[in-house]
Amino acid sequence: MLVSAVPALRSAPVLIALTVALLGWAVRAAGGFGPMLAAPSSLQPGTFWPVFIASLSPQIGWAGANVAWTQGSRLVLGHWS
Repeated sequence: MLVSAVPALRSAPVLIALTVALLGWAVRAAGGFGPMLAAPSSLQPGTFWPVFIASLSPQIGWAGANVAWTQGSRLVLGHWS
């Protein structure tokens, strides 16, 4: 049941709806676009690259794991058929 629900969650309309909902929540929580865009950066000078690299590393790892899971699922489901 769960395997058949995953493609539906990855469909474009669902992702667009979730993106709009998340953006709406952020705008509402910030009090509008003006305060959100006018807020000063919380990064101190010279700290962008360490934060960027630390944030990028898990994304690369997650992408690799995601490819491995989908390939593993494909192989297992093909084996069981």
